[in-house]
Amino acid sequence: MYVSNAVKPIVENPPEEPVSLVLRSEDGIDPETLVDAVGALGGERERDLGFGDVLVTVPGAAVADVLDIEGLSAVETSAVAEQSDAGGAGEDVDVDVEGGDFDEGA
Repeated sequence: MYVSNAVKPIVENPPEEPVSLVLRSEDGIDPETLVDAVGALGGERERDLGFGDVLVTVPGAAVADVLDIEGLSAVETSAVAEQSDAGGAGEDVDVDVEGGDFDEGA
């Protein structure tokens, strides 16, 4: 299972506040089983992200326990969901592929 570098310090030093995570299910695993396991840890689903991914919020102290959930292929912070959420970028970003530059608000 892949655990992002951003999640590892949260496991080692859990915050008091809840943590939002993206959970990716293994092939053939229903994401609902992950959501049920998160619920047993005191967490809840925020939204489905598609392709077997689900955004959840769990108590900070439960992040290490999330890593023990059967059927996970990856655990990442919610920043992944925010990066992949195109709501707002759309036509406001003009990407210059050749030069690697982009122009916000173009």
